[in-house]
Amino acid sequence: MESEDAELVRRLRSDELAFEVLYRRHVRRLTSYAAARCRRPEDVADLVATTFVAAIESAGSYDPARGDVLPWLIGIARHLASDSVRHAQREREALARVAGWRSLGQDEIADLEGRIDAARQLGDVQAAMERLHLRDREPLILLGHVGLSHIEAAQALGISTAAFRVRLMRARRALRKALGRSALEERGPVNPEKVPT
Repeated sequence: MESEDAELVRRLRSDELAFEVLYRRHVRRLTSYAAARCRRPEDVADLVATTFVAAIESAGSYDPARGDVLPWLIGIARHLASDSVRHAQREREALARVAGWRSLGQDEIADLEGRIDAARQLGDVQAAMERLHLRDREPLILLGHVGLSHIEAAQALGISTAAFRVRLMRARRALRKALGRSALEERGPVNPEKVPT
């Protein structure tokens, strides 16, 4: 499927069907990532749309030798979400390009709200995650919310797999520290290997 994805990316600028197929394949996992990074449903929708617009614009620079398409898309979303100036610029460009596209329907908004609510209902674990620095939170989001493998997550972050494992180990340690003993004793043992799901 990755070779098919790479071919779809190659054809993104000239073939609407290629975009549609690529979008359908990856929108759910990209939306999961965006829901973990954004607070409002409309921000999730904007980040996903902006990511796909940026993917179309930079399709010519995609190199399959550097990684798979999904981590590439997540990497784009990560950069857009992290850089507010760049994000605002991309958002304006996306709005200009998608003028005339339909608005989100009530079911789609409800689905996004449900995803955001589910991401927040992790109680103490989620609160602890929010207290973590983004550098520590990012590996947990990529593995838990998005479901990427270690290799894909490393590609999305633009680092080696070994460096990713070190960041993941630090992130799990920081999460355990943020949870503190009292939360662990009240709720029972928390397995940081499974956080977040």
